[in-house]
Amino acid sequence: MSSRINGGKYELRVVHCLQGHKDVLYCAVDPKEETLATCSADGKINLWTIATGQKLRTLSGGHTDEITSCAFSSIGNILASSSRDKKVILWHYKTGKRASRLELHSDAVLHCTFSKDGKLLASASRDRTARLYKIKPGAGEFVPGGEVKQLVGHTAAVNCIQFSPDAAVALTGSDDMTIRVWRQESDWSCVTTLGTLPGPVKSIIFSPVDPVFASLAGNSATVWTMHGTSYNVENSADIRGSKQLKAISFIPDGRHIVGVASDTTINIWDSVEDHVWSSWKDTSSNQHTGAILTCCFAGRNFISADDTGCALVWELIESNTK
Repeated sequence: MSSRINGGKYELRVVHCLQGHKDVLYCAVDPKEETLATCSADGKINLWTIATGQKLRTLSGGHTDEITSCAFSSIGNILASSSRDKKVILWHYKTGKRASRLELHSDAVLHCTFSKDGKLLASASRDRTARLYKIKPGAGEFVPGGEVKQLVGHTAAVNCIQFSPDAAVALTGSDDMTIRVWRQESDWSCVTTLGTLPGPVKSIIFSPVDPVFASLAGNSATVWTMHGTSYNVENSADIRGSKQLKAISFIPDGRHIVGVASDTTINIWDSVEDHVWSSWKDTSSNQHTGAILTCCFAGRNFISADDTGCALVWELIESNTK
């Protein structure tokens, strides 16, 4: 069953419904776009084969509180996870074994991510800081004696952190309604602050095709361009009505952004031409019954997951409708 998104350019068709958590707080896809990881308040990570919807294994016994995010390394079979238990854990996800663990934050760790080359891991925390760690690529180990960079400057919880594709820049988003820009060539010092934004910054994502990133702050999504040390707003759009946007993800074309919401809807925005979000004309194929909290893309597959534990794998179809 499929649904056409307003504007007619794309359709979505459900191909798998994955059940295995009481809720899903975050999802991520491996670099080969074959394996999906889902994280839950139950302290577990489930791994799935995207093509078949089969559950591969469960990673458990590492965290003692809800898992807030996870990220795959581009090198080796390594997965990082963050948790409200203040820990960051590295896993050999194909065997289910823990590789290493760090507990340097003084409060919940809300997000973690790898640099594209797999040499750096970053974490963001409610303690108002972010940290950068040197990693042995593919080994699942922190570099012994490797300097840990602490990024200090936000005045409230740091909700997210992302590296630019070349790892020259790290961006952090905070409840203080700002984005801070940290540059490697400046020894990871903050070189620019972007804000004040319409609300707490919940997510930052990079475009798959351009030197562009998008932020989700409050109920507003903004697209930014990066030109050297300049960061400029290109477009923005607020969601209409009482729904709350929970997460955003670029469609592989790098132009359209999908946003999932608290009212079980999936929405789309043409970030080049439009200033408003559109939602499905027909919601009959949407099997979500709870707030959709997270989403991501795996090539032409889109994954959405909600607070009832339902994760849907969709096929993204480009429509011929004009």
